[in-house]
Amino acid sequence: MKDLYFPLILACCVLANLITVSCAGPGEKLDLRLRLQEGQAYKFRMVNDQKMTYTVQGREMEMNQKMSTEFAFDVQNVDEAGDATIKVNFQAVSADMEGPMGKISYDSVNPTEVAHPMMKAFAAMAGQSYTVVLSEKGEVKKVEGMKELMALIIDSVDLPDGQAGEMMKKQFENMFGEQANVEMMGQWFSMIPDQPVGIGDSWSKTVFETTRMPMIVESKWTLKERKGGIAFLAVEAGIKSNPDAEPMEMGQMKLTMDVSGEQSGTYELDESTGWIVSSRVIQKISGDQMISGSPSGSVTIPLSMETTITMESI
Repeated sequence: MKDLYFPLILACCVLANLITVSCAGPGEKLDLRLRLQEGQAYKFRMVNDQKMTYTVQGREMEMNQKMSTEFAFDVQNVDEAGDATIKVNFQAVSADMEGPMGKISYDSVNPTEVAHPMMKAFAAMAGQSYTVVLSEKGEVKKVEGMKELMALIIDSVDLPDGQAGEMMKKQFENMFGEQANVEMMGQWFSMIPDQPVGIGDSWSKTVFETTRMPMIVESKWTLKERKGGIAFLAVEAGIKSNPDAEPMEMGQMKLTMDVSGEQSGTYELDESTGWIVSSRVIQKISGDQMISGSPSGSVTIPLSMETTITMESI
């Protein structure tokens, strides 16, 4: 009888060891970082849904815009330090904008002829790509091909001559240029902590934006849960204008922002790769937009924005 019990005891010990290895204990730390695999493609969709209200000469106006972009990150190489060289492909682009000037739309999946310069820019992006080098901590170390893509966008838009054309070119550079993409990608992966974290642990990150809307975003991340190989994170952030950012020049005029706000949301990350499975963030901002150097003198435009940003793997 003793001989019969020994294999059973041994099997129970092996099973107990397996359970100990495969399940995260309450005090176990997660070393969360990007571990992208060479030769793999990671795809996701980002949707930016924004509602803005602003006041011009005592008249309140609204503008709604929704932009969706599908990306494919083709990992071409991962070096010994874990830095990944990635070809970023714009697989699909769509946009809907509605405001005082009417409604305009574009969808690269079902393309139609477009006349508005902004929609032409989106049309030019679809199917294009550039290359980026990302560290394990989500830091953008190098960008190549963005200048060529920017030139393609500018050429496709047929900008008018003179001051109006220069103003539009500056707007496109702020939205689609190299620095704008570096900052955008830095935001995407700003949740990667500097050290292993356990459930309930929090860490902080500060991101400086200098292009589309110069801001400082001070975020506090918390690891809320781990389940099925997925890390569940929550984020709370304060937002304020970046005082060191250069004003946007529009011919003789200069535009500056004085805004503040907050954002909160949740992220789900694949623990094995650090890749975003899904996320949802709501951002609320209000303040003033100041224009100096206009023929009518300095102008202050009060505004408020609420933006919902979602990302999901596809």
